Amino acid sequence: MGFSPSHAQDVVNLLVNGGFEDGVVDPWYEYGGATLEVVQQLVGATVPEDPVEGDYCLHVVVPNAGANMWDFGLKQPGLVWEAGKKYTLSAFVKCNEGTLDINFKNELDQDPYTAYGEQTFTMTDEWTEFYITSPVFTEEVNPGAITFHIGFDAGDFWIDGVRFYEGDYVPSKTFSEFAASPSPDNEANDVRQDVVMSWAPGEFADTHDVYFSTVYDDVSGASRSNPLGVLVGPNQDANTYDPEGLLEFGQTYYWRVDEVSAPPDPTIFKGMVWSFTAEPFAYAVQNITATASSFNSPEEGPENTINGSGLDASGLLHGNDSENNMWVSSPDGAQPTWIRYEFDKIYKLHEMWVWNFNESWEPYVGVGFRDVTIEYSLDGNNYTKFGTTHEFARAPGTDDYPHNTPIGLGGVVAKYVRLTANNNWGAGILNQYGLSEVRFLYVPVRPRGPNPASAATGVHPDVTLSFRAGREAASHKVYFSTSRQAG
Repeated sequence: MGFSPSHAQDVVNLLVNGGFEDGVVDPWYEYGGATLEVVQQLVGATVPEDPVEGDYCLHVVVPNAGANMWDFGLKQPGLVWEAGKKYTLSAFVKCNEGTLDINFKNELDQDPYTAYGEQTFTMTDEWTEFYITSPVFTEEVNPGAITFHIGFDAGDFWIDGVRFYEGDYVPSKTFSEFAASPSPDNEANDVRQDVVMSWAPGEFADTHDVYFSTVYDDVSGASRSNPLGVLVGPNQDANTYDPEGLLEFGQTYYWRVDEVSAPPDPTIFKGMVWSFTAEPFAYAVQNITATASSFNSPEEGPENTINGSGLDASGLLHGNDSENNMWVSSPDGAQPTWIRYEFDKIYKLHEMWVWNFNESWEPYVGVGFRDVTIEYSLDGNNYTKFGTTHEFARAPGTDDYPHNTPIGLGGVVAKYVRLTANNNWGAGILNQYGLSEVRFLYVPVRPRGPNPASAATGVHPDVTLSFRAGREAASHKVYFSTSRQAG
């Protein structure tokens, strides 16, 4: 079930089947070879959402980019623009993923196809309403048509709630009955464990039904009559919800708020499903300097083990071309071979991920670190050995190599970590040693996320300062002054 059209507009829509609620495409048509289908569900959408209004919307698939944007189009003909009036065309659109361009146009529906106001918009993977308003017509235009040019690129998108009416733009009321402006933001990451969720109530809301779970299908499908164990706040007055206990590290949560209008007609307006992901247990250290006992060439320096070179877009799989992507020591370098990592400050270290040397010939030669001594330090001079010798797993030499050596660091506090190779996987075939990538994860024990943000301007004089506490903090000491050097 989509959004109710009962309050969708305060204007007279001059289009036929503008919201596709007839369940058919007519009188819309396409030209150029796009595929049109009236649907009730947005199957395959990166961001799952219902139709904007009613039960239906139109799914459009453009098979390829045209030589011109107008080589593919969606059109409704049979319109007339009267002299002395201006008209607005508006529509909700969203694409399957990423972004996709669309051109809105009022035009004469015969040669020379004169345009009376047009504009290109970039849709995203979430419903957004765009509009254009024509100039005042000095004479009647007949026959007229509204046209959406869609030949910018291959892709698929959905369109709904198309309105064409006299006068200036009037914001759609399609969403006014529904909960909006979720906090945390939809699809937010790194949400604190003790979050209190909130939203802007719908225009007619008297109470709210809150659904919350780690299972999308349960939150999407639940109702008062079939709560599926996820109706956590039935008929509540407040527009906030505080989950019981702390959220699980790194867990994605889904939630939905249905707005319930006041008696005598307590209509339930089913909300969209929102999501967010709780903060991870540990974060990657970002600011690192790498030095080594030697390197084979400037293209194979130690910095390659911390700059993400060689990793794919996910940051998890490494390639097998070493030049500019991995570090390897010089065959004439001093022994033992070592590599040292200096952080921008002291961290409480949770784990180290190692992608060993992964050149395509590594399975036959074995340059990667094998038995390794790990040491850590606060000052870069006095080092403490971490445990005994650690074996780093051999890399496969493939172009999709995930890290295969996680080393738990147990919360040691350090600014420097040094790795010393006792041997490699080649049993002396080459007197060289190498690594592809090394990632350090830390537990955030310092305060972070100040509000207002650091260096913010225009802050209200009655502001309340806040921050995100360090993970293990039992209490806080707050210093406040107009002088940075005070105290």
